[in-house]
Amino acid sequence: MNWLYEHDLTVWLMIPIMIYTAIQLKRGWPSIIDDQLTSVDRHVLKQASMLLILPAVVMVHELGHVAAILLLGGRVLDFHYGILWGSVTPDGHFNSAQYLTIFLAGNALQVLTGLIFLWVAVMAKTPWVVALCTYSALWSIGETLIFYTIMSIFGFYGDWRIIYTNPERGAVIAVGVSHALTVGVMIYCVYSQKLRLWFAEKTNPSWARKHHFVQMKAERVPTAEHILEVGWSYYTAGLDHQALTCVKDARSADPKLPDTYLLEGWVRHAQGKTDPAIESFKKLAENLEAEPLLRGKAFIAIGLAEDERLLRVPQSKLQNTERWGNAVWAYTMAIKVLPEVGDGLFHRAVLLNKAGLYDRAEVDLYSAQERKWLDLSLPDLIPRELAIAKQGNVAKE
Repeated sequence: MNWLYEHDLTVWLMIPIMIYTAIQLKRGWPSIIDDQLTSVDRHVLKQASMLLILPAVVMVHELGHVAAILLLGGRVLDFHYGILWGSVTPDGHFNSAQYLTIFLAGNALQVLTGLIFLWVAVMAKTPWVVALCTYSALWSIGETLIFYTIMSIFGFYGDWRIIYTNPERGAVIAVGVSHALTVGVMIYCVYSQKLRLWFAEKTNPSWARKHHFVQMKAERVPTAEHILEVGWSYYTAGLDHQALTCVKDARSADPKLPDTYLLEGWVRHAQGKTDPAIESFKKLAENLEAEPLLRGKAFIAIGLAEDERLLRVPQSKLQNTERWGNAVWAYTMAIKVLPEVGDGLFHRAVLLNKAGLYDRAEVDLYSAQERKWLDLSLPDLIPRELAIAKQGNVAKE
């Protein structure tokens, strides 16, 4: 009995990835277990749940098949484990109902394991435990009920194909209904705004306390500014739907409030909707009645959105693309609107470095050092960009 797929290339590809994930988890552990669970922490935990915990769940899945075979009086002819999938070959005299039980057992045990993870997430109060168990629950249930099902349809994975072709039609229909309902509930859990809010509160208690404060303030005094403050709070937690609802409510309270376009733009940007985001930013940037600070932030946001598009443009075409000009224009306008702020200069310098215009980039960077900052993380990045500019100038000479 060969328990590990020795000739399966994916196994040998997975092992170094799992080791790397374990190293990343160890390095980030002090940050993960502190009071604030950041987006980086959640990303590491999400990887760990898929690449470290899910392989263990898959082993539980295969052992579920084994247990059913042994309980029904058979024996295991072959047992294989491929980290993210495996197979068990039963040997014995089984009727159709017993075969259905054997092939359903592993999947049912995997779903049960996911539900246990979910129960722990609901009961736990430690942010990283909630996040890790929630991700593990989704991976555990989703892999067998969605991924394995799709593989069965295309003939790459046998369990669900065998289950749904079993002659015990009444039992198969019951399994199919339960399968569909569970997948539906899972999709609801992933996209439900209420559950996303629950997850945000459970994994970021400090955010929850601040959010409840601004929410209570908006309930007591429902001005457009207070409502929009709640929207920004939702946005920082990744709750886009609620943030856009606040934008709508703030506009109802004060249709002329220009600030709503800044929040709307950043929400659209977070959703990957670049054109609507830029449209919202432009409405604020071109509003001459808005405060210079807001207009400057809007121009910088336009530049960042256009800059992100440059990632899809080949480097060889970077200097000739129209989007390059749009980003430079936006940063230049931000510099004109907010001459005392260094953010626009810094972002323009980064683009100039990418375009090979190192002299101009160096001038912008030195000028930026003498100004105030909206984003306090940018001054720490200036030495790196200066080094790029200087190295580029030396290479040119």
